[in-house]
Amino acid sequence: MIKQFPAYLIVLISFLIGQEIKWEHYPEKTALKIATDTPGIPIYVDGLQVGVAPLAQLVEVFPGWHRVSYFPDTDNPYKSIFPKDRRINDIIRMGTVNILVEKGHVVDVVLNYQSIEEEVRTYQRSVNSGRWIGFTMVMAVLVVLTWIT
Repeated sequence: MIKQFPAYLIVLISFLIGQEIKWEHYPEKTALKIATDTPGIPIYVDGLQVGVAPLAQLVEVFPGWHRVSYFPDTDNPYKSIFPKDRRINDIIRMGTVNILVEKGHVVDVVLNYQSIEEEVRTYQRSVNSGRWIGFTMVMAVLVVLTWIT
């Protein structure tokens, strides 16, 4: 009499053979590694809070452009939580980084919170000096035009 092979062993072997993993078909990790200079500040990616600094884990994202910031998304007019102040808008702009993440890459993002205010002051000084130079040029042209006629 021939011993019959147990049916559960046949099912188990066929299941194990059918569960072969082909790693070349899995997508590569696409993520952001966010580093900050100040702990305890919320971090937003594309307007959504992903955690509080420092982030120990990677933030997985789809390939493409992403906005990393200390501030929530301000592009949406319905979420107008900040006053319409130019200085506030400059601070928000300086505290935001737009980054391109390619498929399969982990991109390092560094946010410097402590230097934002000084960067805004430097930016405003350069804009103000540009205004004075522009005003002087316009006045010089007007004087020359008045003198010629």
